[in-house]
Amino acid sequence: MNVPQSQDTGNRGLYGLIGGILVGISATLLTFTAGHEGVRYNAYLDTGKVPTICYGHTAGVVMGMSATKQQCEKWLVQDLQIAQKGVRKHLKVPVPRTQLDAYTDFVFNVGEGAFARSTMLKKANRGDRKGSCMEFLRWVYVGKLDCRLSSSRCSGIPKRRDAEFGLCMRPSSEVIDPWTP
Repeated sequence: MNVPQSQDTGNRGLYGLIGGILVGISATLLTFTAGHEGVRYNAYLDTGKVPTICYGHTAGVVMGMSATKQQCEKWLVQDLQIAQKGVRKHLKVPVPRTQLDAYTDFVFNVGEGAFARSTMLKKANRGDRKGSCMEFLRWVYVGKLDCRLSSSRCSGIPKRRDAEFGLCMRPSSEVIDPWTP
């Protein structure tokens, strides 16, 4: 799946948050994650039964909570920064921006621990970009539910993994060096 590069996405407020200040979070990543998460201003239980609000924000969320558009956008950027820091902490090789963005969206969705233990990361650190990106296609479960089955009610997961694979493999002239603390 190709993610449009146009900034006419209906999420224009997200672009105002970047303004060249937030190093590391690309407009592509913001649009990609926001598009796959969707936004809900009132707390709800996600597929894994975790209280969630806005664009998949879970920290400190309790049922009955509500948020503004501005708060949701702020949390999205903060949550992506945390996810990207988690990715960069484990990557030991330079990667194209699109590959970093795909890994960041993945960590945003499944957590740093899953990424740190993954074959995806092992292959990335061996320089096997295609093999690493192909691993997205294996992450189609929520708990024991196979999200490829219509009865699972989580059909968005395989679609997201397909899109992450596409983003991961997309050419990029920007290369991100490994993070050194």
